[in-house]
Amino acid sequence: MRTPSPTRYNVEAPWVTRRQGKAAPFGSTTRRLALPENKLPGPGIYTVAAKKCRRSRFMHNFGHPTMIPTIEIICVSRPTDTCVKCNQICAGDYWHKDYTTYLCHLCWEEEKRGKELYSEKELKTFKKIRNCSFAHSHEGTTAALRLLPPRKINKKLRLENYLDLYIQC
Repeated sequence: MRTPSPTRYNVEAPWVTRRQGKAAPFGSTTRRLALPENKLPGPGIYTVAAKKCRRSRFMHNFGHPTMIPTIEIICVSRPTDTCVKCNQICAGDYWHKDYTTYLCHLCWEEEKRGKELYSEKELKTFKKIRNCSFAHSHEGTTAALRLLPPRKINKKLRLENYLDLYIQC
């Protein structure tokens, strides 16, 4: 049995007749405005000095991967870490050096600009840390009263991990 090749088929159906098209779309004869020419460079022209591998870090636990957070989160009932510069108890996000020297976020920003206690090289050795006060409240006990549902906490951590790939401190 022989069949014709695809180029031998009749593409148009015989019952379809060609219609005479309108001169303008939707029958509109008004004059169109010319679009302004885009003078911005295209996306392939930019040279971004950033790391090439932009992937969030995961720990693979026997087929159930867990995301490694960018900022280390510690769970404490009462914060005791005090800032070296202002002698205030560090709350929320703050910076540590070998878990012995702590700088609150405001003092770290001041040090970054003024370099009173630490040089820029020493500031790069500090790592960001956060206590658990954004997710739950201890109210002085070891029990944790949840402030945010786990879904919102995970969304916040995923967003931080993603933004960390593009934003440098």
